[in-house]
Amino acid sequence: MQDPVRTPSGHVFDREALIDAIEHTGRDPIDGSTLRIEDVVPAADLAEKLRVYHFQRLMGVRRL
Repeated sequence: MQDPVRTPSGHVFDREALIDAIEHTGRDPIDGSTLRIEDVVPAADLAEKLRVYHFQRLMGVRRL
């Protein structure tokens, strides 16, 4: 996951994957409700945790 977004119902997806799903179905992949990309918001809290995680993994790989 690179760019997490949160739907109005609280589900979190990677933005690219969610855009693909919305283009094909127009629905939230979890609950099936109608969904537009304009309805989602960045999941900033999770994005920061992912940045830290990816950085720590990168640093761990360099130490090998």
